[in-house]
Amino acid sequence: MLHRAAPLQPVAFTHCLSDTYRERRWRWIFITVMLLCCGFFALPHDLGIARFIQTGSLPQSLDEILEKAETFAHGIGIAAILIVLFVVDHSRRWAIPRVILAVVSAGLAANGIKLLVGRLRPYAADLTAEFTDSFTCVLPLFSVGSTERSSPSAHTAVAVAFAIGLGWLYPRGRYVFMTLAVLAAVQRIAGSAHFLSDVFWGGSLGYFLGRGIMTGWL
Repeated sequence: MLHRAAPLQPVAFTHCLSDTYRERRWRWIFITVMLLCCGFFALPHDLGIARFIQTGSLPQSLDEILEKAETFAHGIGIAAILIVLFVVDHSRRWAIPRVILAVVSAGLAANGIKLLVGRLRPYAADLTAEFTDSFTCVLPLFSVGSTERSSPSAHTAVAVAFAIGLGWLYPRGRYVFMTLAVLAAVQRIAGSAHFLSDVFWGGSLGYFLGRGIMTGWL
């Protein structure tokens, strides 16, 4: 006598997916908070690193590499890369607007925070003073210029969000993309445009928005 096989129960599989989903979300929050905390831990070292950079101690070859890496965090460079992807990879054209959304959101958020806290850029700050003296005012809004808009680094936020977006489209290249983002972030320090803490905070913001938007959590 034939017996009907019992139907498969999806409970265990659903539970497994749920655990993976929660793990990934917790990792997203953890890395965001970790980068944020690194920014605060870096504050006492900001001026020392900025002084070292201004002595011109970096090798010229490294300076050249970092200067070219900034393209990955610049609007023109990002637009050029996305245009190439749009032309050569028809299968992923549908996802490019989401990448653009992540990049633009990171840039706007970073520039929005700059309106809330004024901080001198390393090239304009007194590097012999305390790091607290680099912060100039609260809620400067539009009353200050670019010199006092150091924190957070919008270039870093954009580069990290862009790297996450490209890594979502092309998982095999995610480490390459993130390496380019890190180099672009280091260039902001090497160019005396940002302190180390500004870069960490920009990275935290870019990771939070980039990862959140690309995965649909935001």
